[in-house]
Amino acid sequence: MIAPLVICGDDGKYSICEESLEWLRTQRVPLGVLACAGKFRTGKSYLMNRVSNASHGKGFGVGNTVQACTKGIWIRKEVIKGDHCSYVCIDTEGIDALDADNTHDVRIFTLGLLLSSVFIYNSMGPIDESSLQTLALMTNVSKCVKITSEKDATIDELAAYFPHFLWVLRDFSLKLTDKNGKDLTTEQYLSNSLSEADSKEERCKIRTTINSAFPKKTLFTLPRPANDEHLHQLDKHPKAVNSLFNSKIADVKNFINKHMVPMQAKGVQMTGAMYAKFVVHLVDGIGETSQVPVIKDAWSLMGEVRAIDSKYR
Repeated sequence: MIAPLVICGDDGKYSICEESLEWLRTQRVPLGVLACAGKFRTGKSYLMNRVSNASHGKGFGVGNTVQACTKGIWIRKEVIKGDHCSYVCIDTEGIDALDADNTHDVRIFTLGLLLSSVFIYNSMGPIDESSLQTLALMTNVSKCVKITSEKDATIDELAAYFPHFLWVLRDFSLKLTDKNGKDLTTEQYLSNSLSEADSKEERCKIRTTINSAFPKKTLFTLPRPANDEHLHQLDKHPKAVNSLFNSKIADVKNFINKHMVPMQAKGVQMTGAMYAKFVVHLVDGIGETSQVPVIKDAWSLMGEVRAIDSKYR
């Protein structure tokens, strides 16, 4: 059920699991993709298991040690029915893991963005400078990919190829109010937190990048799921999860199902087979030091796959 998609070797090189590609190639219908990223050991894999209704032992790996569970990018080989399209889930290696460097983090983050139509960013507590600093790697994403081979792409230009950005704040217990004590919606809280006004230059740059990269942004807050006794073994003790957390998870799932759209290339919806070709092109290029993958080159490569797919419809 869970299998590697993008594998990162000890030598720093990237490869793709052929079995996962073969499974994708059998999916000859348009597919959306849900991806998740965030700092390691913050429960993002558990979150993905909950929003995808994974049974115990059949979801993404979770653990209770200081070591990151997810290496590279993993895929759950099951198609989920959304309101408007079917989709699959991928989980990315945690940011700032003990054995990773910044270049690797940026590459995995970039792949997560380009390979998804809805992208969850999982962080702990309120939006603060620490959580924004983790997202500062967004300022380097444009170095990892181009739209055309002729010139480098800016974040503003890449925004057209980025997914809906879904920020999930975990263990959130604060009341949402402004400086005057007036209640805020999650939308207002996100907008205020990303306001570039009165920010120092470096902080302003991060906020500008996030706002430019993601025209579509949504925020959800989740309470602490359980008491300390079961907090690090929630997959084994589902009954220990409190009802408010489950209710909020249901809201997140409903939002994803409603807003999920198929991956697209030149306005054409990607089938699983086309998506597999897209994965190969991006991964083959993103680990090279002398070049970066070109999005529109991938589109031309998918033309032949699209013609084959049409015979099966």
